[in-house]
Amino acid sequence: MSDSAMIISSEIVSTEEFCNFVKGVGGYIPHLGASRGGVDKGESSVWLGLLDEDMIHEMYSDRDVAEWEAKLGAAPQIIVELRLDHSPRAKLLYLWVAFVFGKKWNSILYDVNDELLSYAQVSGRYQEFGVEW
Repeated sequence: MSDSAMIISSEIVSTEEFCNFVKGVGGYIPHLGASRGGVDKGESSVWLGLLDEDMIHEMYSDRDVAEWEAKLGAAPQIIVELRLDHSPRAKLLYLWVAFVFGKKWNSILYDVNDELLSYAQVSGRYQEFGVEW
């Protein structure tokens, strides 16, 4: 099974904005208006899926949502699910996606190690690698 993570944001991101973000980082959307897509860099791939606020409350406990709200400073509005392939650089790629996303929208990352990271922590971890895509 592949690793997975989540970008959790307190901002409303429309499907159109999500698609534009994915395409803007060099990714692809399978068809117009899809809430899923992917980013490939070299041998690595990360698949992304957008969940809105209603889906968050259907799929996650009130306790999880409260924890995310405390870390975000506001109620979570969307989640971007991230699924990583098994390539050696996939963990760097998903961290880069979270880093770029956080530049645009207030967000936190529930990472592949089940840690909840602020944007500052995501930025620090990504910049440790010193890789630009």
